Amino acid sequence: MIELICPNAQPAVSRSEEIESFTPNWTTGGCDVLSTDLLSMPVQFNVLDVDVIVDDKVASAQYQFTQADIERGVVELTVSNTLTSVVFQLTTYYAE
Repeated sequence: MIELICPNAQPAVSRSEEIESFTPNWTTGGCDVLSTDLLSMPVQFNVLDVDVIVDDKVASAQYQFTQADIERGVVELTVSNTLTSVVFQLTTYYAE
């Protein structure tokens, strides 16, 4: 499971679905955040191995998005040997 902590967002913490696999692929989870907050504070995320007794943290990182990231709409990160790739898809919209 991936736990996503977004700056000044709704929800503040988002958790993906649990997947029973040695090579999981998460496709859910996210948060709504203003671009000014996204550009001024990093997004944090934890990868958790969810077990009956205790959840083990497999990897943890944070990333500061840039204006170029927002314009590209996607960011791919390599965090560690245990987490080969995390891809963030960024969708923008105008709120009134």
